[in-house]
Amino acid sequence: MSKRSPDLSRERLYYAAGPGDVVGTYRHWRKGQEDPRQFARTYSAQFFDLVEARDAEGWVVSSGGSRDYEETRNHRVENRPLPKGGWLIRQLVAAWRLTCDLVRYRPDAAIVAEGTTLWSFLLPLRFLGVRVVPTIHCVMRRENAGSLRRLFEKIESWSLSVVADQSLCASAEIAAQLPAGQESVDFLPTYQEKRLEAIPAPREDRKEFRVLYVGRVEEDKGLFDLLDAIVLLHGQGESLPTVRLDVCGEGGALESFRSRLERTGFDRFVSLKGHCSVDELRHCLGSSHAVVVPTTSRFVEGFNQVIVEGVLACRPVIATTVCPSASLFESPAVERIAPDDPVVLAETIRSLAGDPDRYRKAVEAASVAARRSEFFCSLHSWGTRCGTLLDSPVRCAGFSQPITEELS
Repeated sequence: MSKRSPDLSRERLYYAAGPGDVVGTYRHWRKGQEDPRQFARTYSAQFFDLVEARDAEGWVVSSGGSRDYEETRNHRVENRPLPKGGWLIRQLVAAWRLTCDLVRYRPDAAIVAEGTTLWSFLLPLRFLGVRVVPTIHCVMRRENAGSLRRLFEKIESWSLSVVADQSLCASAEIAAQLPAGQESVDFLPTYQEKRLEAIPAPREDRKEFRVLYVGRVEEDKGLFDLLDAIVLLHGQGESLPTVRLDVCGEGGALESFRSRLERTGFDRFVSLKGHCSVDELRHCLGSSHAVVVPTTSRFVEGFNQVIVEGVLACRPVIATTVCPSASLFESPAVERIAPDDPVVLAETIRSLAGDPDRYRKAVEAASVAARRSEFFCSLHSWGTRCGTLLDSPVRCAGFSQPITEELS
């Protein structure tokens, strides 16, 4: 396969997309199709649209998927998995690969997904004159972090202030954590209404109340707290509908969760669905009464699109305050609760399951939530906002503030 030299007469855009099968997405995009494996529009597909709209030349590199490659007139798309090894080695390899790509390609802008590598490893790019546009999807600081973690976060924040003057941010909470003086442009995930039209309204059922969890099966994601809450609800002998839990997802703690579930004796009330396709996820949403996002304070949370998907499916959502997207919707559509507290989680589920009037009001609030339409509008999409940022003036290069000030 040939990898041609860049066309220096055209705008060149580079996108470090993080993990994922961007080549597979590109093949669907070339056929005019959305990636059927994803519920929302993928950011890589939006990047392809952006390149076409600007008649630019684009290069997208993913650090995940199986090694693969596609190239056409406007697009070069690669799955380039990182080698196996320790976390630090993988970060160094990712930084070296990215730097070599940018020196070779000489793009007008390099859009770099947060998590691609450490910002501190990308400091040389500033002095090489590369315009870096970070796209940040997760909070930069976690709650209750230890002293070493806080030092690491401050170093990364200072490095980000040197590497870039402007960032794309998935929420106001993330933007508020940017280094002082850095400009931000916010964006929202984008959905197609037709993918949600087939989801039926929640059914009235006083015998059963189905709660849905979608996400990685990891302890820090709060699924173990949710199991504790289910046990509490079944152990108090109240005249509630039978609360059942559906879990869509896989992860490193799956076997640990399965063992704990069996020890509780409540496995008949919990269904482990594994990884779900878009159609399977639609079915699970259609069967559910509420969506729960119980992320703990130990997890560095991203935007968490599951909250949005629950609201768009007209389901009440219970989410911890760790989740940035929870603040986009008001109660009772989304109930925000403190993290790390199964008792509070159980009480909140009970309030929906045991009070039909409260539940109907929550469903109605989700169906008319003020910001629903923004998730179907391209004006708020990542691709449109990225184009806006690329057209904005670039401030002069240089350090935004001394590292001693940032670390104090």
